[in-house]
Amino acid sequence: MLTQTGKSAILIELISIPEEVIMGACPKNRISKLRGRKRRTHYKAAPVALAKCAQCFESKRPHHVCPACGYYGKKVKVLDVEKD
Repeated sequence: MLTQTGKSAILIELISIPEEVIMGACPKNRISKLRGRKRRTHYKAAPVALAKCAQCFESKRPHHVCPACGYYGKKVKVLDVEKD
């Protein structure tokens, strides 16, 4: 049976540390602007996907109502669009 002396007491103390005391990462060296920017070269926005409207063949976003004619799909008229 383990008693709370020596290593077991230290382990119990380490386990019971509150979350506010636990520290995050502590870098040894500063990361230069170039190195940080090189690492982030792949973080970019995806291009906007476009599809043709089945009713009027204008470009629109997929799974959205067409802004030109107001249709969603081939049969469902959702919006009344005023033509100038």
